[in-house]
Amino acid sequence: MIGPLWKVLLAVLTAIHGAVFLGVAIEGWLYFYGRISIHQRILALALGLLLLYPSWQAAVSTMPVFILFIISLKMFSLTHTKAKMKI
Repeated sequence: MIGPLWKVLLAVLTAIHGAVFLGVAIEGWLYFYGRISIHQRILALALGLLLLYPSWQAAVSTMPVFILFIISLKMFSLTHTKAKMKI
């Protein structure tokens, strides 16, 4: 990638997180949490798409959506399936 180091790091880090949230939206499963509902999948899809765009404005605009996603995970746990790690 060509450009200042901070722009390259921003693009790489937001793209990684965007790909993770897109995977969560497609699979409907969040690591360490379990199954997620349809409205949580929609929020994860919005997060993934916003984070794939490489700009600091898009990264900042994902904060309210991320906060809504976390609140929805805490308050609206429609499924009682939790992921259990066995190591």
